[in-house]
Amino acid sequence: MRNLLNLNIFSLLLLPLSSFADEVPSDLRDEVDKLKRQNQIILERLDATIEQLEKTHRQANSASHFGGYGEMHYNNLENKKSSGVDKDELDFHRFVLFFSHDFSDRIRFFSELELEHALVKDTSNASGPGEVELEQAYVQFDIGDNQHATAGLFLVPVGIINETHEPPTFYGVERNPVETNILPTTWWEGGALYNWRFGNGVSVDIAMHSGLKAASSSNYAIRSGRQKVAKAIASNAAYTARVKWTGVAGLEVAATLQHQTDITQSTDATAGAANLIE
Repeated sequence: MRNLLNLNIFSLLLLPLSSFADEVPSDLRDEVDKLKRQNQIILERLDATIEQLEKTHRQANSASHFGGYGEMHYNNLENKKSSGVDKDELDFHRFVLFFSHDFSDRIRFFSELELEHALVKDTSNASGPGEVELEQAYVQFDIGDNQHATAGLFLVPVGIINETHEPPTFYGVERNPVETNILPTTWWEGGALYNWRFGNGVSVDIAMHSGLKAASSSNYAIRSGRQKVAKAIASNAAYTARVKWTGVAGLEVAATLQHQTDITQSTDATAGAANLIE
């Protein structure tokens, strides 16, 4: 801006000189004309630079992103669980693709598509062990500098590894039983979520979303109650609230409360409400 201001002032200074062109020596007029041409060239280049910067800014704020990860396991276990059966198995457990797009610096889309166990086959003769799942598909809006809203299909903010469940976030080859059965990672629902972030490392999430459909036949097991937003019965919504603190590098402390008025989606009158505290 300083250079542009200097050039504009210089252009103004040239005006009175042109009015006295007849009284100025020819060599000085030539020098002034030369400076005017140089000034015009510089201004044109400056305009082109500003236009290119604006174009780059627009492209940066409207960009698509692609990523993913894979996870292959080898288990060699003796007397697996209580069955006493050995397990010698190689399994490409997960292949995950991320797709996202930034519509602007305040609105973005994110999605996650997963193939489990490498093979999905559904014919009249056989079926493969795998599944194809849409685990995330949501639009996020920045409401303010430290607030944003999410709408769509998202991972429920509960547990240590549900939202970030890539292999580096947990110990061992397989995910631990607590975050597999009691907190049914990976667990996603459809709905809306609002997030506040504070400067001291505290964040708050409040969400209203589709709920579980547990059954008495499975002792109301949480994991088997996930509907995965696939023609999910929505008679009873669920509500999740979480407070999280990450004020120290490498440390995450959080508390979550989830409430659902009927954990069976009104299919079992004896079940009633359920609360999940973590």
